[in-house]
Amino acid sequence: LRLSAALGGVWFIRGHFTEGQRWLKGTLENSSAQAAEPARAKALVYCGWLAWEQGDYEQSKRFSEEALTLSRKLGDKAHTAAALYSLGVAATIETEFERALALLEQARSLQRELGDMVGLARTTAMLGLLAVVQGDHIRAQALYEEGLPLAREANDGLAMAYALCLGTGAALVRGDHRQVRVLCEEGVKLSLQMDY
Repeated sequence: LRLSAALGGVWFIRGHFTEGQRWLKGTLENSSAQAAEPARAKALVYCGWLAWEQGDYEQSKRFSEEALTLSRKLGDKAHTAAALYSLGVAATIETEFERALALLEQARSLQRELGDMVGLARTTAMLGLLAVVQGDHIRAQALYEEGLPLAREANDGLAMAYALCLGTGAALVRGDHRQVRVLCEEGVKLSLQMDY
């Protein structure tokens, strides 16, 4: 369970969603609910992430809700924030914007408290993408300007890719096609380097 949970991020970044789900679900099913509880919470979070990447939002929510419940029971703020983030992403995709905003803001608050720069950068970018889909381009631009430096400071490729995507959307709305091109080129280069 600990090993599969540790590999969750690799499966997510590399796009090995089916393989990741097979291992994570298998280890979750073959371990007792009390065994390695922090690892269980982490595995549940990654199951939730992989499920929304596969378009299975109901399953994503089930895994993420279980991760949230377990993390709160354990007093594990890091995995609580990760589960809130996962639920916020699923809510964004399902156009439940008010719920998404509340979940992502809760995650961001915990990440700030913990000093979790990676989580904070990813959540800030996701809040920006939520602003884009809601048509709030001023807020999207502000979150891009906040999020990209956070992502660079955290040196997290995924957060940088999300922030660059957000910046591209904000620049496109402004009609700044030169900036769109610069950000797209950087995002594509970074994604290729990560094999994302």
